[in-house]
Amino acid sequence: MYRIVPREQIDTRAWNRCVDAAPNASIFGHSDFLDFATVRWKGLVRGNYEAVFPLAESSKFGIPYLYRPPGLARVDVFSPTLTAAEEMKFVLEMIQRRYLFADIVVAGDVPPAVTPTKTQTAPVLSQYLTIETDDFQTLFEEKFSGSCRRNIARKASDKPLEVVRDILPQRFLNFATTSVAARKIPKFDRQIPAMEKFVAGALKTGLGSLWGAGLGDEILSIALITYYRDTAYLNFIFAGEEGQKQNANYFLVSEIIRAHFPAIRGFDFCGSNIPSIGIFNRRFGAEDVGHTSVRTGVLKSLLKV
Repeated sequence: MYRIVPREQIDTRAWNRCVDAAPNASIFGHSDFLDFATVRWKGLVRGNYEAVFPLAESSKFGIPYLYRPPGLARVDVFSPTLTAAEEMKFVLEMIQRRYLFADIVVAGDVPPAVTPTKTQTAPVLSQYLTIETDDFQTLFEEKFSGSCRRNIARKASDKPLEVVRDILPQRFLNFATTSVAARKIPKFDRQIPAMEKFVAGALKTGLGSLWGAGLGDEILSIALITYYRDTAYLNFIFAGEEGQKQNANYFLVSEIIRAHFPAIRGFDFCGSNIPSIGIFNRRFGAEDVGHTSVRTGVLKSLLKV
């Protein structure tokens, strides 16, 4: 059955081979991504890498727990031969036995029949844009909503926004800490060290890149994108107050999608618990995809995570 394997003992080639061959393969299972997206991680491995499930782990007072790192939207059971939904029962039972607290999001729906007792589940939405054309203008006209197209057209009052590349990681982090999100999201400052590790790792491995929208030397919106096969993932996007006025996030997402045509077949917005972000994503023609929040254990008040 499943066993927990520390990161340093994982056969990376076998792990990634299992993820890549799975019908639900995504960047969220790839070892290189997990290395920079988590504080540390271990793997639930079935047999000779017949199925794998990443465990994003942290600890407090020496107590390990599972958590949701910024940028890691969800996790899943990856297997080329076994069904993820059926394997989830064994995975969740193992998590409940081994961890005193876990707060994770797993891909897809988790039916009550596979949910262990004393484990709480709740629906979570992400948004995914399916791209079925090689012509960006066709996508723009057929998928983007009227309000989205108008927001992109109103890029600036005096001159059009421009795409900004070659952004230094520190500039990204500085912008994030002064963004509108930083003021609205509770305990946002706690996410900065994790984002710093994420950015450095994404750029070093070539799995990600930084994008911005600006007026001259001023950046109004900034984003980090990662890539896996024919899908681009929007892991982080931030705007300042002026950026919000100029609809900079609309322009930036549109230009990122345009720049990757025709190589990508999908754009994963990754989702958020903030309703207004879901509305933003759907205006690009992205459709809701259901996932499941899984919480188990009794130490949340002690760990204060």
